Amino acid sequence: MPDCDTSKGLVAIDSLGAIGLGVGGLAALGEDEGVGAVALVGAALFTAAALHGSGNADKCRAALAEYSLEVSGGQPAMEVRRTPKKRRPEPEPESEAEPEPVKVARPTAPPKPTPEEGDPAEPTPEPAPRKPEPGARDWSQFWREVP
Repeated sequence: MPDCDTSKGLVAIDSLGAIGLGVGGLAALGEDEGVGAVALVGAALFTAAALHGSGNADKCRAALAEYSLEVSGGQPAMEVRRTPKKRRPEPEPESEAEPEPVKVARPTAPPKPTPEEGDPAEPTPEPAPRKPEPGARDWSQFWREVP
């Protein structure tokens, strides 16, 4: 198996360096020609490094593809197969006879029990409001406007 790197991450970093030095070199040419020229030479070196690294990554990918063909006996390593799409069944044609309406039973409330004559219905007492605990702050005045 070939021992090489197929990644182009370093190529991207070299490209960003070349772009940065190129723009900086062009901007520096207006003020100081020596600094601008050095920056442009650096940009050219980064560009050459990016092109060389990209070529090496492409060669590595080709070598890995060739190796996988040799190992698999001439068959491609990964075979792409398309699965046929399942079609939805077509709806049956509607007949001209009207369908019967569907009757839906609605739930009814259970009948209320009638109070017996000797047992008058007593209203339930409402609970008394809770008293704040000692030491608790009363925040009810918090959102009132201050004049």
